[in-house]
Amino acid sequence: MLITTIIYDYENAFNFLRNRGYGRILMANGQYLFCHMDGKIVELVEPFQIKDFVLEIMREICPKDVRNMLYRGGRQYLGPENLGSLRYFFPEFIKSTQESQRLFFKNKYWHISSSGIDEKTFSNLDYHVWKDKIIDMDTDQLKEPMIRVEKRNDKFVTKFSNEGAHCHFARFLWNTSKFNWRKFQDPESRTPIPDTRTADEKFETSMHFVSKMTAIGYLLHKFRDKSCEKAVIAMDGKLSEVGESNGRTGKSLLGFAIGKMIPQVYIPGKSRNLTEDPFIWEEVSEKTDNVFIDDVRTNVDFEFFFPVITGRMTINIKGKKKFTLNDNQTAKILLTTNHAINGDSSSFRDRQAVILFSDYYNEHHKPISDFGINFFDEWDKYQWNLFYNFMAKCLQVYFLARDKGWGSSGSGLVLPPIERIEMRRMRQYMGEDFLGWANEYYGVPDNEAPDKVQHLATSTLNIPISRQELYRDFLDKNPTQRKHTTAYRFKKKIITWCKFRGLQFNPHKFDDQNQPGADDKSGGVENITIANKNY
Repeated sequence: MLITTIIYDYENAFNFLRNRGYGRILMANGQYLFCHMDGKIVELVEPFQIKDFVLEIMREICPKDVRNMLYRGGRQYLGPENLGSLRYFFPEFIKSTQESQRLFFKNKYWHISSSGIDEKTFSNLDYHVWKDKIIDMDTDQLKEPMIRVEKRNDKFVTKFSNEGAHCHFARFLWNTSKFNWRKFQDPESRTPIPDTRTADEKFETSMHFVSKMTAIGYLLHKFRDKSCEKAVIAMDGKLSEVGESNGRTGKSLLGFAIGKMIPQVYIPGKSRNLTEDPFIWEEVSEKTDNVFIDDVRTNVDFEFFFPVITGRMTINIKGKKKFTLNDNQTAKILLTTNHAINGDSSSFRDRQAVILFSDYYNEHHKPISDFGINFFDEWDKYQWNLFYNFMAKCLQVYFLARDKGWGSSGSGLVLPPIERIEMRRMRQYMGEDFLGWANEYYGVPDNEAPDKVQHLATSTLNIPISRQELYRDFLDKNPTQRKHTTAYRFKKKIITWCKFRGLQFNPHKFDDQNQPGADDKSGGVENITIANKNY
């Protein structure tokens, strides 16, 4: 009887797998993972996928006795422990530059800079790229720019091409930039009415739209510019009571759109203990390009995000050793909120790139009301192609804004009109209790127009009143504020309220720089005068 001895040759098996692109790669946490390299494309794989690959080939070329041996000893030959002897790969991954970014699609990629969008094949790749950074869809670059952006005399002018006007996502962002839409559209029927907007109000829409485009470009740009490290904050622009959650304005759709372009980790932001969670970043890795924190609460501890915004993220995963991503590996942050972010110092402001959403969309009027279908899930190939072209255009406009000096502090981020942002921040800092008290005490109706406030005649405006008397009256009418509003903070809120209502604080007292608003103290008593034009 002929006995055949079958031996599994580990060395040749490992060479076979390496020649077909299988190996190990060292990750930022110091651990290795299995990967597959197909040309310049790198994909992480599980051990069972490598085993399945071998078994599939074996079924085609190996006799039955060999197949049975591998079936019996699959774990021994192709289990995680033995595959741990596969050799390492050391790919050089794509590195974005300050001037450009690449977007990867099926069988091609776009190289985007301020001068345009160049389409190239993967044979032109000079670096490796993670497979999950490749959008698995064929795209066609539009021959005509879908949107043209120009700046004339500090005003932005935007012009849509025919295809740009058909792009659902571009039109959606345009609508969310209409803060004066009630002046040309009936709020109930949404039918046109005579347009009563001023020229500045029309330009304001373009300004908000361009600020959103450049924010998208900033998030899609992997490069970290040390002079411009910010979290993008998508915020409701409608001025409302502190704590009132308007919502449904479309902010989250922007976040989901970013996730359709680059690897993203989604984090719900409603948790009260969001910034106290030691495992908040556990799903993030060096492959993550964006962290989307959706719908953060009022008074979120924004300072918690400072290290991440400036490029250092410590990852703590349950049961594993924590590690830190360097600045080139750390993802950019996008937050959405119905409220203003607290913090008035330069440290807070320098780390925020705020974009504002109007209430054009709300609980009664949603994007599906205008477009007839749900974004992303129900788009056809044509709409997806417009979407990808628009997002690439956002990158180009971002680079263009930086080159032309349109952006803030030399960056490519165009800031929206800041008045709405400042009004929201001031109202949130004061709080509704203080705002209601100040309006009542000084006889200023809550929604009175600024020009009328300047000519109001009341018994408390334009006369000195002791700070102690004011503070006592406030606490008498709002006893729950005793533990929250100190005498010092009360004075700061008074000054903030003056700015909020367009009034003057101690206009008759001048500081060392000859500026009005200095303290008015005499004989141990501090007086406060709130004045309008009648003073």
